[in-house]
Amino acid sequence: MQTLKKWKITLFFIVLCVIAVAGLKAHDTAIHNIFMGGHAVESRFLEGTTPQISCNIDGEIFTHTRTLYCDGDPMYDYWITDPKAPIVKIETTLHGRGWVESYINGYIDGQSKGSSSYSSPSKVGSWGAFFVPASLSVHDYVFRDSFDGSSNRLYKTYSWSGDGSIRLTPTYWHRRWSISINAKPGVGVTGEWKDGTAVTYAPAPDATKSGSWEVRLDESSLSYNRNGNPCNGSGSTPPTGSTPPSPSYHPCDVHLTSVSGDHSLQASCPSSNENGNCTVTNFYACDGHTHTYPEPTLVACGRRACTERMSSRNKHRVDPCSACGQTYWSCGPHADYHKNQHRERTCRRNSCGQKWRRCQGPTPSCSVAAGQGCWAK
Repeated sequence: MQTLKKWKITLFFIVLCVIAVAGLKAHDTAIHNIFMGGHAVESRFLEGTTPQISCNIDGEIFTHTRTLYCDGDPMYDYWITDPKAPIVKIETTLHGRGWVESYINGYIDGQSKGSSSYSSPSKVGSWGAFFVPASLSVHDYVFRDSFDGSSNRLYKTYSWSGDGSIRLTPTYWHRRWSISINAKPGVGVTGEWKDGTAVTYAPAPDATKSGSWEVRLDESSLSYNRNGNPCNGSGSTPPTGSTPPSPSYHPCDVHLTSVSGDHSLQASCPSSNENGNCTVTNFYACDGHTHTYPEPTLVACGRRACTERMSSRNKHRVDPCSACGQTYWSCGPHADYHKNQHRERTCRRNSCGQKWRRCQGPTPSCSVAAGQGCWAK
């Protein structure tokens, strides 16, 4: 019995030494999957794409269109598109779990906006118990921060600018070994969630950080009033129901000769589409019209699984893929699969930018993340 007891004690100390060495190697190590037993991950277990700064109305023109009769009464008065409120944002796509902080500041029409201080940390991904596999708690997440201004209808060019940064702090499971030497000797594993080293992401040097938009007035005046009479007693009144003599009026019986444009009578419309010529006839060129085309002759789709009727049997046939040379159908039960096979993908990681399609083979290895495949957009 004593020999057996000594043998158990000796075996216990051998196991204890092995675990101690492993514990030293695993100390302060980020665990990728606790079920797989202490596999370390890359030092940054939270990463993001290069932040982009933009404005929702950059480069837009909001036009107020107004046409007045000669006495000042409006004939037309409307906005083609109502002016919108500007929103300047910084945006990135995150992958992993941890904490994200950000700031964005700048100007809208000369007024200072935003803040130069980092915001309170926001949680990215999820973690709770150490036994939750990393693969279940990590996902892609679009993060954005912004400042805004008010819409304005004053006719002028407005400017905006923005500057900002995003700071990411990864979170990982910190493993601890515990040893018991009482009546029931043994070894246990405990731990806690800990924060890693923060990494700052700033916009690329060539990212758009400033721009403008415009609010303008497009105004014109007519030389006659609402009743068709010239102002200031000049000219004559367009006759009703008859063709006025030249050169005072054009045959359309509406416009004066001072109004620009083609006022001739058109026998037919030259516009056409795949179904034939426009069927509208006998209209004045200055009036315009809504095009009307013959109804198309419909045929069944060339793919048997598709029930849609269309102008051509091969309308759903996609041109050969530039990467593999195969053609496919954009309809039917497997349409999404074929689209995903031939869609061009780009790696999101900074400085990689590799492009590939699934039809070419496996996902390529990322040039900036050793041992990992590219992270597709």
